[in-house]
Amino acid sequence: MQKYKSKIDWWVIIVLTGSSLLLLTLVYSHFDSQNLHANIIFSVLLSSLALVVWLPIPTTYYVVDGEILKIHSIFLKWEIPLNSIEKIEETSDSLSAPALSLDRIRIEYKKDGIHESIMVSPRNKTEFIKQIS
Repeated sequence: MQKYKSKIDWWVIIVLTGSSLLLLTLVYSHFDSQNLHANIIFSVLLSSLALVVWLPIPTTYYVVDGEILKIHSIFLKWEIPLNSIEKIEETSDSLSAPALSLDRIRIEYKKDGIHESIMVSPRNKTEFIKQIS
């Protein structure tokens, strides 16, 4: 079983940092000395949301387990039998995908007779492509 972490582009870090700072700024600017209870609830909720923004970083990865490619991103999971893969190509397509970089691989495969595709961005693309080919 081989695990590949997602490559992370610099702009993803900037977007996540900016989002977190914006949420924390909202917490700070909302403080009202008159209503401590509401301040605590609002602070906990927005601070938690600021942490959730970072969830894709540790939860986006790819595992080649025997003859299955397992793709994980936050709470989403895909399983693709390696023998169902029809085409692998490099892409920089910006469509939504379980990938934290635009340096991506598009994997085209067949599932229940229907052509599907998914994009991933493993850190070590060359090794990853060799393993799933």
